[in-house]
Amino acid sequence: MTHKSASRAAESARAVVKMSPVAGVKTHQHRHSLARRFALMETLGKGTYGKVKRAVERETGKTVAIKSIKKERLSEDLDRAHIRREIEITSSLSHSNIIQIYEGKRCRCSLTL
Repeated sequence: MTHKSASRAAESARAVVKMSPVAGVKTHQHRHSLARRFALMETLGKGTYGKVKRAVERETGKTVAIKSIKKERLSEDLDRAHIRREIEITSSLSHSNIIQIYEGKRCRCSLTL
């Protein structure tokens, strides 16, 4: 492996979000697009790591918020730790004013909740 390819491999490894399953949150690794399952609507908000869109599940008509986090924005271990902690805390709470995480999906370039 050349120095250049080793550098790229190390960079890619740092960009991957290492997350183990969190209690109460289903994880999905399937490759179907969100657009098949959900009708994506307007953007509700944008933040440091990505954005949140309103969506309607096509099968049930249920309205949800989908948070997409771009892995390229998670450049440091601290960023990944913040996201992991957010998921752990949010999934452990049950209150009408706090969102519920139903499932998570990882792909090559993003993490979707």
